[in-house]
Parts: sequence; C-alpha cells; structure tokens
Amino acid sequence: MVDDLDICARIACPGCGASGTGFWRKDAVRGQGRELLGVTRGFLRRPGDHRLDPCIYCARCLVAAEERPFQRECAEA
Repeated sequence: MVDDLDICARIACPGCGASGTGFWRKDAVRGQGRELLGVTRGFLRRPGDHRLDPCIYCARCLVAAEERPFQRECAEA
C-alpha cells in the first residue's frame, strides 16, 4: 500500500474536533483526481458513495470531515 501512496492528508471533524489521516493515490486510470485508499479509525466514507474520491465523514457525529495541513504538535521536534 505504501508504494501506491501519493497523498496523505490530515482530516478533522469540524463538529467534534476528532482528527485522523486520509490516504489517497492519484487516479491513474482516468489521469485526473485521486482514489481514496483508506482513512484512520473514527472516519468513514459516506454510505453508498462508490466514487473514487468520496466524501469522508466523522463516524461519531456524521459531519463531513475537512482536510487540513499537518501541524507539528511538539515545538522541540
């Protein structure tokens, strides 16, 4: 899976503040867009959404997740 990984992004729920990571690869079949490979626990693809790049929802409050930049949590790192 790591060999196919092109995009890794932080995802967050604007409702409850949960955060996780989404993993995508560029859509080689169509030459555009991206294909969702997976998300971390606490997030899911919208039920019935079979698109390659579906909406991602928070599993707890079912609000659409937002992509955000990674931020360093430890100032010493």
